[in-house]
Amino acid sequence: MTITARPFGRGRAKRPGSVAEAVAVNVSGATIPTTGSATVLTSTRPTDTTTISNPANIVPITSSVTGLDPSFTRTFHAYSVTVLTLG
Repeated sequence: MTITARPFGRGRAKRPGSVAEAVAVNVSGATIPTTGSATVLTSTRPTDTTTISNPANIVPITSSVTGLDPSFTRTFHAYSVTVLTLG
């Protein structure tokens, strides 16, 4: 599991493993809004790809996130990349 912080309230999490993982996220030195969004790219197999013949095999899905604060837990999907935007 790799989490990378970005400026302006964005972070990216990469979950290469075969099972979902709950991760404690702790943010210090910033005011955290209580809501945000998560944009996730995920698939059931690490070998899946998007092709011309199957362009919708892996597509980003954005959903609302609530209950955020300086310390929260987020479950990241298996074989996924998540962009978490705070606020």
